[in-house]
Amino acid sequence: MEIEEIHQRKSYDTATIDQVVNSAINPDNTITNDPYFDETNPKEKGKQALYRRFQVEDNKGYDSDRDIYEDDDDMPFAKVSNKFTLASIICVVAGSGILGIPHALSRSGWVGLLFLVLSSIMAQFCGCLLIRCLYHGQSRRLSGFSEIGRATFGKVGQIVGAVFSQFLLISTPTLYVILAGDNASRLFSAVGVYVDRKACTWIVSAIVGIPFVFVRTIRDVSVTSFFASMATVCLVLVMTMVAVSDFQNKTIQHTHHDWIIAENIPIAFSTFSFAYSGNVIFPHLESSMDEPSSWSKVLLVATFSVTMIYVLMGTLCYLSYGDHVETPVFNSIPEGSLAQIVAMAVATIHVLLAVPMYLYVFTVNIESWLGIQRRRRRKLYNYNNKDKHEEGSPSAEEDSVTVTINNSSYKKESLWKFLLKHPGSARIVLRTATFCCCALIAMLIPYFSDVMSLIGTIAAESLTFVLPCVFWIKISWQEGGQTWELIICALIIIAGIFCAVFGTYDAVKEFLHHIQQS
Repeated sequence: MEIEEIHQRKSYDTATIDQVVNSAINPDNTITNDPYFDETNPKEKGKQALYRRFQVEDNKGYDSDRDIYEDDDDMPFAKVSNKFTLASIICVVAGSGILGIPHALSRSGWVGLLFLVLSSIMAQFCGCLLIRCLYHGQSRRLSGFSEIGRATFGKVGQIVGAVFSQFLLISTPTLYVILAGDNASRLFSAVGVYVDRKACTWIVSAIVGIPFVFVRTIRDVSVTSFFASMATVCLVLVMTMVAVSDFQNKTIQHTHHDWIIAENIPIAFSTFSFAYSGNVIFPHLESSMDEPSSWSKVLLVATFSVTMIYVLMGTLCYLSYGDHVETPVFNSIPEGSLAQIVAMAVATIHVLLAVPMYLYVFTVNIESWLGIQRRRRRKLYNYNNKDKHEEGSPSAEEDSVTVTINNSSYKKESLWKFLLKHPGSARIVLRTATFCCCALIAMLIPYFSDVMSLIGTIAAESLTFVLPCVFWIKISWQEGGQTWELIICALIIIAGIFCAVFGTYDAVKEFLHHIQQS
């Protein structure tokens, strides 16, 4: 069986990896010699990246080129099972989408279900395409949007990829904090205790922020994602049961349903797009997988599961409440009812548990740019080679710090140098500042639905649909990539830009209208 060309596959598979490394592995699974790769050929470079990835995982070692690392002091690079990866994808994708899909469907009409399914297909295609970009034509695995942008469009591409990805990584948790603060204030009022929304925002920020500061690995964050996924299931059960009950009892009178509302399709489509926006997390999740060759299968299961949840929630809630459905969707339930309180509580738990995943990736990227990670990498290298050092001899990291201190022309270290030499302290400072910024912005922008639409239009359209396709067209254009694949990428780009332009205009108009009313 011949090795499939990497640029012709939706994702790399186990068979391809085995074939790439087969010539260099003995029956006892020990690597004896490296296979030859022609680095002038982009396809060969992609195979080399896969081979190096295999070596790192097989030896439980650490690749110095990787930007994702586990900062456990005692263990080498940790891995996450497919089940936890699936839970993480569902957590980051099905976050606020569950709360906004019914309202978006009411704005577009029943035809919005077709655009919802179309969004899921496009998201699955682009999710696999993004991971292919990490390997194709590279002698090492790239880390994410910024490095893909640099490899395809140089410095400009790197800046665009970094700005859009970091913007979505910080704005999505802020959106979740806005929702959690509003819900907490209403939950306190339901039990007879009045707490201001701003105070609740700081309370929920502290509840999530303090543990997040001390998170050590992405595996820790994956555990919270698992519980967030369970909260998602509970929220779906509550809302579906309430919607069915209200429909049978005709709790909402004079509901109206439309088949299509053409002028609202762009903004509704942008909300559907935001409901599938998880691409910015995908490179980090794939990097930490115990079986990265299963990425496309895990993503397919996650996308299908999320789509079924969205269709169920959107159909039942729009059928029950019609044009009266609100966002978040639990606002459609009679005010003060037990069902609404339970739905708000579960939704609050879900969004708070989803926040650490976004902020972890956000801060890891910043740590990498600041050079904090590189000092941690030396420690992991020392772990893998500790048997080569004599007991009691100074480690390479200690030597590096000593040289840095000796070469310093200052007797007193500045705060910046101190933080660089103490990555643990730098990490605490960075994460604390990041979460404080989220809480501050959340207090100043309380309009959940408008913020959701605006974020979905600007960032999610770009990261979920536009940029992966643009990157892949640039990568495969000169190599004669498959025509049908390039055409699909072009159509997705056009659809993404169209919805981004019209959706942004509508979202900004609604946002300014609500500000004037307040």
